[in-house]
Amino acid sequence: MKKSRLTIRSLWYYRKLYLAVFTGVVLSTAVLSGALIIGDSVRHSLIKLTDMRLGATRIAISRGD
Repeated sequence: MKKSRLTIRSLWYYRKLYLAVFTGVVLSTAVLSGALIIGDSVRHSLIKLTDMRLGATRIAISRGD
């Protein structure tokens, strides 16, 4: 049996396993990418909201609870 034929038959035999692994990799990559994008967007929105509320305030005095 040639190596190419053995490789093809092996790929065909384990196709369900390879498909499951490939699907898992694609889904996990999509989830992680989405979380990074959303996290960055939320961080930017919070910084913008804080700047809008504080205005030009740069120093604050705290009571020291």
